Amino acid sequence: MEENQSQTNSIFGMEMDSYAQDHLKTISKWSRFISMTGFILGGIFLLILLVAGATLIRQIDRVMPIAGAAGVVVAILIVVCGLCGTWLYFLLQSSNLIRKGIGTTNSVYIGEGFKAMRSFFIISIVLSLLSILSAFYTILNY
Repeated sequence: MEENQSQTNSIFGMEMDSYAQDHLKTISKWSRFISMTGFILGGIFLLILLVAGATLIRQIDRVMPIAGAAGVVVAILIVVCGLCGTWLYFLLQSSNLIRKGIGTTNSVYIGEGFKAMRSFFIISIVLSLLSILSAFYTILNY
C-alpha cells in the first residue's frame, strides 16, 4: 500500500516537491496562454481571408498570370493553417494534461502531457527546418 502511495506522488520514479509543481503549473499556464493566443490570431487571420478572399484571388491572378496559381496559393494557405492549428492543438493539449496531472497528482496525465509536448516540439523542428531551407533558397536565388 505504501508503494502505491509513493507511486502517485512521483513522476518517472522521482519525487515531486512543491517547487517542481509550481514550475509545471507555470509552464502549463504559459503554454495555454500561447496556444489560445495563437488560436485567436489564427481565427482573425481566417476571418480576414474570408472577407478579402475574392480580392486576394484577383490580385494573385493579376500578379501571376499562370493558370491555377490562385488555387495553388489557396491550397498552400490551407495546408499551413492546418499545420499551425495542429501545432497549437498539441501545445494546448499538453497544457491541459499537465495541469490535470498536477491537480489530481496523477503521473499518467503528466506523462501524456509531456508526450503531447514532444509532438509540439517535433512540429516546431520541422517548421524551423522549413524556414531555414526557405531562407537558404531565398539567399541562393537573390
